[in-house]
This record gives sequence, structure tokens and C-alpha cells, in this order.
Amino acid sequence: MKTKHDTPKYGLIYHASLVGQTSAKLKGKVSRMLAAKAALAIRVDALGEDTDATLGTEQRADLERKFALLEQNAVRFYILKFLFY
Repeated sequence: MKTKHDTPKYGLIYHASLVGQTSAKLKGKVSRMLAAKAALAIRVDALGEDTDATLGTEQRADLERKFALLEQNAVRFYILKFLFY
């Protein structure tokens, strides 16, 4: 790169709307989860013969469910940390 700065750690996925909805501490984990699902979807799209979009909608719903669980666990962790320290 011309500017001599470090390259972005997460790239464009970090600015996706799904990642933007999460807290700052979970954005890295959520970005990696989203990248893994995107890689899986690309492989299915390239090698699969189906033309329906059911995999994409199922994977998005699965990711949103996992993000909600991560947020709940993070809140619980910080509450416990605050109470016991």
C-alpha cells in the first residue's frame, strides 16, 4: 500500500450491516463468523446445481440467532465480572 499504514484487519466484512448491529467487543468474532458463512455460500454457489436461495436465508437466520446468543453471553459475563470483582 502507498500510505505505509497497516492493512485493515477485517476488510469490507467489518462494515456489513450484520456486523454493525453487534457491540464493539464482538465485532471481530462476528466478522469471522460471517466470513466463514460467506465462504461456504460461495462454494455452494460455484459447485452446486440448485438455483434456490434457501441456503442463504437459513444461514442468515442461523447467524442472527448466534449473534443474539453472543450478545446475551457478553452481557451476562460483564454483569458477573462487575459483581464479583
